[in-house]
Amino acid sequence: MMAGDAWDVAASPLFRVWLCGPLVIERRHGTGYQVLPAAIWGGSGYPRRLLKGLLCSPGRQARREVLLDRLWPEVEPEQAASYLNLAATRLRKVLEPGGGLPSLLESQPDGQGYRLPGQEQLWVDAEAALWLLQQAERQPQLPETLIPLLEEAVGYWQRGPFLEGEEGNWVWAKRAIHERAVYRAKLWLAALYEQQGLLSAAEQLLTGVLEEDPTDEDVLELLLRLLGRQGMRHRARRLYEQFQQTLLHEEGRQPGIRVQHVLKQVLDEGSSLSLCAFFVPADSHEVSSKTKRTMSQQSGEDHCSTMNALRRHLLETSWKAIESWSISSLVGPFNGDNSLDQLIPSLLKITPAD
Repeated sequence: MMAGDAWDVAASPLFRVWLCGPLVIERRHGTGYQVLPAAIWGGSGYPRRLLKGLLCSPGRQARREVLLDRLWPEVEPEQAASYLNLAATRLRKVLEPGGGLPSLLESQPDGQGYRLPGQEQLWVDAEAALWLLQQAERQPQLPETLIPLLEEAVGYWQRGPFLEGEEGNWVWAKRAIHERAVYRAKLWLAALYEQQGLLSAAEQLLTGVLEEDPTDEDVLELLLRLLGRQGMRHRARRLYEQFQQTLLHEEGRQPGIRVQHVLKQVLDEGSSLSLCAFFVPADSHEVSSKTKRTMSQQSGEDHCSTMNALRRHLLETSWKAIESWSISSLVGPFNGDNSLDQLIPSLLKITPAD
């Protein structure tokens, strides 16, 4: 059941599990849910780990040998088997709905593994978030339809990292899926906010994304455009300078051409952006190239100069065509992540025939 749905006891899951942020498990109680007390776990973290391991497995089921290797890889086999048996016994007790109903934790038919029921009985926030994002992609592209779906999905993800505190390959793969999904959902939601004139909400959302990764040039570009639309030139310049310092400190480089051009647009300096310098090696890189230069390469340099001029002309023409794009034109349900990324490489790879 989604958080915004009307209450229906018959359709409500018996348990709710929150995997984003601190692990929380709730059991249905009357017309609501109650958080399970800490004492029910018996003071052990093993049943929690088993629950996480099963929920991260395909079909919510896994063989014993897989669980042993995944959850206790550095423990002796006999000791690991003891941990798994203890975890299964305790988790069966935790997942008893009451009223004489059997535990949701089941053994596989041959007794060599465990499985859990689906979302209708054991609801998981991370799976609900992915489902909402999928529903948004299938809906008519109308802000009034999409915004509630994306807001609810982002709300689940924003509780914290997926499987907070857990490490290992079995966690990282799943966590990466959710990190990409929430990133995409946030940018899409910000685009819809901007489209609806909710500029402050869009700015707040994008600022949060940039704080999570202070070197994300795509998000910086969207924020600069948004600030420019609101006439906040000073704030845009300050944001760019902070970003520039962070990028130089962490990666030893300057922001890319696209972001620099957007800043110039926002500041409205009234002059065309010259891109020629960005195709010529910086002074620090020219030292090694000069030592390799020979007289026979001089004609090649003349050709390079001509090609740089051609690149500059083509890029400036292209920027004029796209400089009026808003966030909503850069981010969408299907191609929001790579619309400009697909354009730039084609502009930079110019051949003599071009």
